[in-house]
Amino acid sequence: MAPTLAPTAGPTSSPYVFELDVLPGAALQTDLDTMWLCIGAILVFFMQTGFAMLEVGTVNKKNTSNILLKNVLDASVGSIVWMITGFGLAIGDASGSGGFMGSTHMGLNEDEFGGEGYMY
Repeated sequence: MAPTLAPTAGPTSSPYVFELDVLPGAALQTDLDTMWLCIGAILVFFMQTGFAMLEVGTVNKKNTSNILLKNVLDASVGSIVWMITGFGLAIGDASGSGGFMGSTHMGLNEDEFGGEGYMY
């Protein structure tokens, strides 16, 4: 929502101050967690391009396309494997493993999410 102006009582330099609508603590924490997850994913993909440039600089010119294809396949397969297993291990319920790793949300099916939270 946009900031709203509300009159204040008492001596101030201005008769109006901004009152911002603030998210509740849990919603703000979820939003910050999601933002950090996205920033981390962006950094990982930028690292992929850096590794691609490093590898291209160390091979013969004729092998450049092979190295670039290998890096594209690496990122693609890694993304698919993360969606199938990694998300469940990292974010899933860890009650069955003593808090070590998650055991739910494997495969990211919509039924486990109940229409809330992360939707793909």
